[in-house]
Amino acid sequence: MPSQKVVFDLDDFAIDKENSFDILKRIKEHYPKFKVSLFTVIYPESVDRGAIPQAKLAMWGKAVNKYDWIEICPHGLQHLQGEGEASRSLKEAKGYVQFTEDVFKKFGVNHEKIWKSPYWQANELLYIALKEKDYAIALDRNNTPKVDLKSYVYNWSIDQELPKNVKVIKAHGHMDTTANALHLSYKNFMDKIDSDAEFMFISEYLKNEKT
Repeated sequence: MPSQKVVFDLDDFAIDKENSFDILKRIKEHYPKFKVSLFTVIYPESVDRGAIPQAKLAMWGKAVNKYDWIEICPHGLQHLQGEGEASRSLKEAKGYVQFTEDVFKKFGVNHEKIWKSPYWQANELLYIALKEKDYAIALDRNNTPKVDLKSYVYNWSIDQELPKNVKVIKAHGHMDTTANALHLSYKNFMDKIDSDAEFMFISEYLKNEKT
């Protein structure tokens, strides 16, 4: 029987999510071919208010870059609530994307051009800004807008049963706080995914497969 093909992404990866990162390391020990795309909050409020020094964020970025089984993708800037990081003008949208890129660069964190907005809060203005910078975008399977740029949509939340009759399992979870949080759902993930599964980053999937 052919091995499963799996893309795995997690939201809300950040410097202040180190406990969940330990779980990722344990998963990697079980799956030799394990890869994960981490949608990363590059400048969380804990850094903004000084609870975590910027120097530590730079050190964290260098450490993360060393893991070749991790793909970092932008999850906005700070993951703000309410209106959050949704843009109200095209100029604002372009500035928001550029500033987020600049922060990744400042702290030396390598990242792929695959964007996921906090709380899925995106609009046409942001889509235009992302397209101009050659981004792909990850979208919510429960509310998938039509967009004029390459997109990725997950088909399995890791707290649920596996989808049937799919060519590629596109798994999705969070670092914490939700029903599909890694610390709550990683055992379900490991029960469902074979030890010889073939893992892909989202970037690899988008390059080689149809969305």
